[in-house]
Amino acid sequence: MPRTDSLELLRFVGTTRALRCRRRYDRGKRDAADARKAKHVAYHAKIMLATWAANEAVESVWMRREHVASLVPPLTRAPSVSLKCANATTLWLTWNAVPFDATKALCEATFVLSMRGGFRSLDKGDRVLVRYESRAVLKLGVETFGGSILSDGGDGEFSVLYDDGTRETCVPRHRIRRADPGPWQIVHYGPENHYAVESLIPGTLIASEPSIAVECTFMLQTTGTEYGWDRHANAVVKSDESSLPSPVATFHTSNSAPRIPPDSKTRERLKQALDAGFDIRHAGDEFCAKGQGQHFV
Repeated sequence: MPRTDSLELLRFVGTTRALRCRRRYDRGKRDAADARKAKHVAYHAKIMLATWAANEAVESVWMRREHVASLVPPLTRAPSVSLKCANATTLWLTWNAVPFDATKALCEATFVLSMRGGFRSLDKGDRVLVRYESRAVLKLGVETFGGSILSDGGDGEFSVLYDDGTRETCVPRHRIRRADPGPWQIVHYGPENHYAVESLIPGTLIASEPSIAVECTFMLQTTGTEYGWDRHANAVVKSDESSLPSPVATFHTSNSAPRIPPDSKTRERLKQALDAGFDIRHAGDEFCAKGQGQHFV
């Protein structure tokens, strides 16, 4: 075989092998790309399935909560507190009875009466709000200004430094109230729908400061009227949860004669009990004195 033919044959064989190698390389590259794409699709499918399962679990929980919420009756709201009468040291409060619970079934509700405010001593440096008494201001309404106590002048009068830098002396106590109303305190817990908050002002100040009066804020809640969900029994059961609070009511003590109910018999018996310094209870349709205490009707 001529040398030229041998060279051509070798060149042909080399080219054929190169083409085969190139095809194998391209095929491997395509297979690797397909494998990566398949893994990418599988990964995203796994993420989508996990997300779908999580969303299903959350939706199931919310649906169960909505189902439970639809079975548990909503919280009731406690009745409003009203003032029956007042004197210098006592506020007689009353509110409507609650004979039915959240499911409209008969119940024995327990009332929780909370109060804040009342008499609080005024010391040097205390932040206060002072009611400004001016004829020009009173025509437009009562206006209060912030300040702090400088000193106690005695006889229920104080020196006040206002926030704008001005000072006022001989400010009577009845014009001053603490800027901080103080915390809520439970003053009554029981089934009675009436209560007398006594000794709101120290007795030693009544004679020395005839104009003294205090402001008290009240809020009422009930227990024994609400229901909740028992996870173990999977049922609606009575709950110890309190009802929604009543609207907040604010009342003032007064040194004037107590406001007696208009009924003549009630007026006479109530006045006798007040003059005797006794508390008042209601038995049937009759008022009767029961000595020291804080419940009345």
